[in-house]
Amino acid sequence: MARMIPADPPFWGPGAKAERALFEGLRAALPDEVVVAHGARFLDARVAAEGEADFAIVWPGEGFLVVECKGHGV
Repeated sequence: MARMIPADPPFWGPGAKAERALFEGLRAALPDEVVVAHGARFLDARVAAEGEADFAIVWPGEGFLVVECKGHGV
């Protein structure tokens, strides 16, 4: 089971069904060495702006993946 940051899912508002399902699915499906950060904030120095990634996944020895989850009205 992947290590989730935060460990428990945050409050889920209306329309966040897909994001919650992905949170739970990643936690259950990925191995112990994987770290998944939900709501990871970052700075984009190219345009001096802040951003937020729905999921940032770090898998030692494999790589890094950022996932934007869309599930309502796409």
